[in-house]
Amino acid sequence: MTKLPKVQPSALKYGLSFQSAMAVYAVLPLCSLIILYDHTLGGRVFYHALPENPSSLALYNLLFGLPHIIAGHIVIFSKGHLESFKHDALLGSFYVILSIVIAGVLFPMYISLTLFIVITLIHVLKQQFGMVKIFSSVRGRLVDLWAWNAIMVAGILASIFSLRSDLDPEYIKWGYYIVILLNISFVILGGVIYRNVKTRKGKYFLLVNILSIPLTTVFYFLGYTFFAILTVRVIHDVTAYMVYLTHDKNKNWYKKNDYYASLLSFFHIVVLSIAIAFLLEKYLINFTDLIVSKFFPYSVIGAITISIIAYIEIMHYYMESKAWKRHSPCRKHVIFAS
Repeated sequence: MTKLPKVQPSALKYGLSFQSAMAVYAVLPLCSLIILYDHTLGGRVFYHALPENPSSLALYNLLFGLPHIIAGHIVIFSKGHLESFKHDALLGSFYVILSIVIAGVLFPMYISLTLFIVITLIHVLKQQFGMVKIFSSVRGRLVDLWAWNAIMVAGILASIFSLRSDLDPEYIKWGYYIVILLNISFVILGGVIYRNVKTRKGKYFLLVNILSIPLTTVFYFLGYTFFAILTVRVIHDVTAYMVYLTHDKNKNWYKKNDYYASLLSFFHIVVLSIAIAFLLEKYLINFTDLIVSKFFPYSVIGAITISIIAYIEIMHYYMESKAWKRHSPCRKHVIFAS
């Protein structure tokens, strides 16, 4: 985040800079170096020590996933925006609750979980490539096809990872062949788009995103799913927090001094969201038990708790698709600075 040059009083004071957005991608070379060392000279210590999925680690859950989702809700439903998004919230709640009920009735839990993971990846990667459109100034059907190419790569890998114990090895093999072909297509399409980028910074930002999908695919194929998931999560969540902080400072603290504005926004967005997410993850099942135990057997309390978390997360995906469109109330408080 950067302070913008002197502007008219009606203009926004703070912007999300290219340098800040680009710095998030440092997670890619860092993880690549760790894997390279571990796979060659390190005796595969990290490979054997780390879990397949980082969500099994308490520190990861404290910092990633649910916290930024809570932060997104804090921004969207804050004073001044609540009235604008009231209709979307009601309609979204209807769609999300209906979807959760239908999935619970029609599908076993592992299928519902896989669908949820795929929906999450669509949201995550659409944000990532949305930032590419902004910083690289590219638009059009070719860019959309390129982005959906990446989503298909991630979706297939995530589905195989989630369902591998129930899939025929032949299906898994063909799935991997498709992933390889999609990666080749992704790089070729990215190369075509790269030729249309006008600025040097835009080319850098596009290039690092062209590399991101093949790199995470290599992480996965080498057996380092921990790093494949971590890189995608870090890029998404940290970028989201940057956008939320920029919005919060511009919306609420324009007349405050820079230090006070930064400190207050950090507490309002980051600290508060992490605290709420921690309380939900630690105590929600106990709270659910207290409220519904008189009406439902204990066996369904866990399912109700999972459904509440799913509602919070899927509502985030739905509301974000409305809140950050070009002329939305939230977008008016964010500017992207070169």
